[in-house]
Amino acid sequence: MKEENRIRHKRYKEKLLSDPPRFAEFKRRQAKSSKKRKDRDNKVKKQLVEYKGGKCSICGYNKCLAVLSFHHMDKTKKELKFNRSYHKEWKILKEEVDKCILVCANCHGEIHNT
Repeated sequence: MKEENRIRHKRYKEKLLSDPPRFAEFKRRQAKSSKKRKDRDNKVKKQLVEYKGGKCSICGYNKCLAVLSFHHMDKTKKELKFNRSYHKEWKILKEEVDKCILVCANCHGEIHNT
């Protein structure tokens, strides 16, 4: 089955590349879809950050959403990777965030390297 999918994908890609207008349309749609996903993910992350207090729990940093992340205090209870999970139900995300602390990139680095 995987081999069939790989072959099908290869043929589709070859067909796209051989037709520049069709390929351009494909890339345009892909970019639009990617932007929608990024906007949705940022909206959900912002809600989760606000739920956890809106700032780094160690130093208080709160200026840039992209710099804030969720650190699991107990890795054995980790069920989701946030960068791939913002499409999940709020209840599931909230349960996962409850296992974490909100930290900025600097403090997160210090946690992992000290």
